[in-house]
Amino acid sequence: MVTKGQLKRVLTDLGINKGMTLEVHSSLSSFGKLEGGALTVIDTLKELVTDDGSIFMPAPVSYTHLRAH
Repeated sequence: MVTKGQLKRVLTDLGINKGMTLEVHSSLSSFGKLEGGALTVIDTLKELVTDDGSIFMPAPVSYTHLRAH
């Protein structure tokens, strides 16, 4: 199982740090079995970029659910 600490070290080694603007697009399954799941990824990224940075995560939307019937 991948821990939050391990994830944080890897992301830091990749150069993610305070004040960065990130666009994150990934499959949660690519992390393997991750302690805490998606919230761990989000929390870790927020801790690394701090309030001085920004994180953008595109989310697919099904427009068929948004149309008026």
